[in-house]
Amino acid sequence: MTCSPQTECGINGSISINGGNIKTATSCCMKDFCIPTLPTLPADSSHSNGLRCRSCISTDSTWCYTLANVQCTGNETMCVLQTTEQSGSTSLSMAARGCATKSLCDLKTQVYKTNDLTTVNQYICTSGCHNKRPYEITIVWILLLRLLF
Repeated sequence: MTCSPQTECGINGSISINGGNIKTATSCCMKDFCIPTLPTLPADSSHSNGLRCRSCISTDSTWCYTLANVQCTGNETMCVLQTTEQSGSTSLSMAARGCATKSLCDLKTQVYKTNDLTTVNQYICTSGCHNKRPYEITIVWILLLRLLF
């Protein structure tokens, strides 16, 4: 258990990548020597929300890029590049790209310090790309070509 800023209390969010997901939930209490309630992780959703995001993972860098996409579901309405850098007694760098909930994107940066270890998580988010039907894209291109020529 660690102490976090009040702005990080009550967070409930997730990131989905091809082949898996990362879930987080926090709960806090505001008195000395209190025990916070057990946080509840976000529920799984199989309902597509129309958003598609690039999806990759790197276990040795804070960057990854791919042409692979993941279909977003439920409350994961943002595309994210989540990076983690750890320094101190151990060090690591990691990146994951996929779908995320707005609650995680709103965090932007988290810093945790314990003894001789510092962990920095960053969430860099965009609104991504919503699915379009092929015929809608074709119609747009035809209209643009007619306007230009």
